[in-house]
Amino acid sequence: ILRSHCTCCCALNLFSSPTLLPIHTTPLAAASSPSPPPRAIELNGMFSAAISALARTSPAGGPRALAPALALAQAAPFPHARAERQSATSVSPPLSLSSVWPETFVNNDVVRSFQHALAEVSGGAWPLHVKYGVKKEIAFDEVRAGAISMTVGHSTYWPDTAPASAFFASIPFGLGPEEFAAWVSHGGGKELWREHYRPHNLVPFMAGDTGMQMGGWFNKRMRSTKDFAGVRMRIEGLGGPTLARCGLKVVDAPASKLATMLREGSLDACEFATPSMDLAAGLPTVALSEECPLIYHYPGWHQPSAVFEFLLNGDVHEQMSTQQRAMIRAAAREASESFTRSNLALNRGVLLEIINSGVIMHQFPLDLLLELKKLAEEEVCEHVHHHEFSREVHESYHRFMDTMIRWGPMSAHAMWQWRDVQPTSSHSRD
Repeated sequence: ILRSHCTCCCALNLFSSPTLLPIHTTPLAAASSPSPPPRAIELNGMFSAAISALARTSPAGGPRALAPALALAQAAPFPHARAERQSATSVSPPLSLSSVWPETFVNNDVVRSFQHALAEVSGGAWPLHVKYGVKKEIAFDEVRAGAISMTVGHSTYWPDTAPASAFFASIPFGLGPEEFAAWVSHGGGKELWREHYRPHNLVPFMAGDTGMQMGGWFNKRMRSTKDFAGVRMRIEGLGGPTLARCGLKVVDAPASKLATMLREGSLDACEFATPSMDLAAGLPTVALSEECPLIYHYPGWHQPSAVFEFLLNGDVHEQMSTQQRAMIRAAAREASESFTRSNLALNRGVLLEIINSGVIMHQFPLDLLLELKKLAEEEVCEHVHHHEFSREVHESYHRFMDTMIRWGPMSAHAMWQWRDVQPTSSHSRD
């Protein structure tokens, strides 16, 4: 089935150190069908993308050293793959995508990654036209009606899809990034996600995850739920209505205007995302200013992950061949994983930079987090109570999370608490 698979693997082995990147393949009999199955097309694109990524990051020889491997992967897949890819894209429907974020905004990294990955898996034959800065309600209505092929955003941006939408973005004290991805791919989440958008004629794909977020920027230390009373805060998702139970006033404000609104005094607090994304939004600069000093709180209890999504118009999806759909899946997967990993890689260094600049950090007290967890659970239950499908999603999500709760303390959590502890002497190990 996968002569292209073997070709790409051989190319990777040929142009990389076998001790660093060993890839083993088993020869397979040639496929009897005249053309490769969709999964083979997708794998061929994924291996081509992998070789391109390796070329960009190769420590020895740089991109030129791996250029033959990329050419081999693209030009010499199994007998019909190149012709199949050309025929699949020669009659491809034109693709257009709207982004709810301004063009220079950091979240659009996932859009650019998708655009690049789609060009790679299609051999450059399937261009994507992108329109930035589209208002949320317009973006959703246009892709639903077919006026545009795709859009990208956050499921809580679309009010018409509530109340189940929150489960496909982030739930307070809910699943982390790896756990969410596992629920979607192997825990029934993908099927529920698609069912959620089927009435809107849309097909969803993951578009990256910011990872664990911070708790927000406040003009005072938050030590108890009473401290939230009267605070005007920009906060997304179910964290907002949870804090509203404490007397907080939720303010709808675009991330691009947070720094200005804080300086002007129209906001007392805000949360955006991770340290690297908060830095891109200019929030540490505001925190250090004399007119609006802010304290950086953690952890981000309200969004232990924050998932973005591509939404593809259902009619466009139906008109695609199986090969074209495989290309969309491969490009979306590459863009999603790239965005998620880049955030994880950046956050540690950026957080140290923020701390070293003089920003004051504050950890939410345990008693406060326990109270917020209780309020969040009440909010989620009320959120889904009158909606049958939302209850179904809620039950699936929490069944999966229960297994993670049992596994976590015996696996990653048990290791993390000791990972950075250095023994003071050989005797301390005894």
